[in-house]
Amino acid sequence: MYRLRYFALLFPFTLFGQVDTTLYSRLQIEEVVIYEAANGLSINSKSSTLQVNISRTELRKAACCNLSESFETNPSIDVAFTDAVTGTKQIQLFGLAGKYAQIQVEMTPLVRGLLSNSGLNFIPGSWVHSIQLTKGIGSVNNGFESMTGQINVELLKPEDLVEAAEAPGAEGRGDIQLNAYLNQGGRFEVNEAYGVRINKKWMLSSLGHFSGRQQATDINGDGFMDNPLGYQVNGMLRARYFGQNGWEGIYTFHALEDVKEGGQIARAFAPGTNTESLWSSAMKQGRVAFTSK
Repeated sequence: MYRLRYFALLFPFTLFGQVDTTLYSRLQIEEVVIYEAANGLSINSKSSTLQVNISRTELRKAACCNLSESFETNPSIDVAFTDAVTGTKQIQLFGLAGKYAQIQVEMTPLVRGLLSNSGLNFIPGSWVHSIQLTKGIGSVNNGFESMTGQINVELLKPEDLVEAAEAPGAEGRGDIQLNAYLNQGGRFEVNEAYGVRINKKWMLSSLGHFSGRQQATDINGDGFMDNPLGYQVNGMLRARYFGQNGWEGIYTFHALEDVKEGGQIARAFAPGTNTESLWSSAMKQGRVAFTSK
């Protein structure tokens, strides 16, 4: 018996087997779709500074109407009214005034100069794709204001709105995205977003916004409007270019008109009061801008 074992070790045997496989045409596997859900808040590990990315997943948790209302779920940023009569808002980063923070739209200045008090109201919330928040002193490549932090807002690009964006050689158009908002205080809002691919190199998109308030309210009974009346018409056209040899560019045209009226309410006073003596304010702003990268 031992000799048989030694013989098996010296001369190994190779065995072959055959497996018969039969395919049936009636059995078909259904389509498998894999979805990936990104976190609402994430930290950029490749950045030399502490940079937090706020995606649309996080922004949907607190549906907002403009950029100033997009930070309600972020404890690092507070938005305060600097003037209740005109409805002016300004952010506070880590408790310091907004003038010490740099606010940009796709690395181009937004809240600067005359727009320091009203620039946050000129970017509708439905246009925002993501927000990058840098805590602490940031880079001076794009300006000197970044003392307490930097906020960069990425808007919806044409490729985000075109369904055929993954097929470079195809032409296609996305669905028209519309949403509306109305509350008990008389505030209303309508937003639009649309994208189309013209050819292999060019894509276009349009972003529209119209909002207003026509109903005066005085809940605390002090004789002044709680919120200013008025309207805002806001529009943006964007063109995206993908050329040869890695060349690409994006061109943006932005125009808006914002009208606000505030002050005392005539019906809050006794009948016969001279309405000309009531305090009131009126502000009209317009902006036209063109950027290219």
